[in-house]
Amino acid sequence: MRLLKIINKVDKECLELDIPSSHDPVSSDPHNPLIESITHIAPNYVNENIVVSALIGTTDASSFLGTNDNNVDLAVFGPGELIVAHQVDEFIRKDMYLGYIDIYKDVFVKYLENKANK
Repeated sequence: MRLLKIINKVDKECLELDIPSSHDPVSSDPHNPLIESITHIAPNYVNENIVVSALIGTTDASSFLGTNDNNVDLAVFGPGELIVAHQVDEFIRKDMYLGYIDIYKDVFVKYLENKANK
């Protein structure tokens, strides 16, 4: 590990590396029924494009799904502005928070109805 080599080179007596958790990447079919439900429902509530893409970041999904070898329908989707995500002054607008509750309710109903009809 590159960082550990740097720490040892600088001063291994004063610096140490502690990794409290590590999450492996998780993949999902970008056309899975959950994502399709989200892309169908969300535009009714938000004035922005819903973009399906890979994300750089961390999710605890790997704690539950591993690398998702069983291809469980997965989507990382929620309210907030990326520019302030995980910052000291992170916030979310109240109207956005409440709007996403409605999105989630409608998405779950549509997703489960589609699953039940298969």
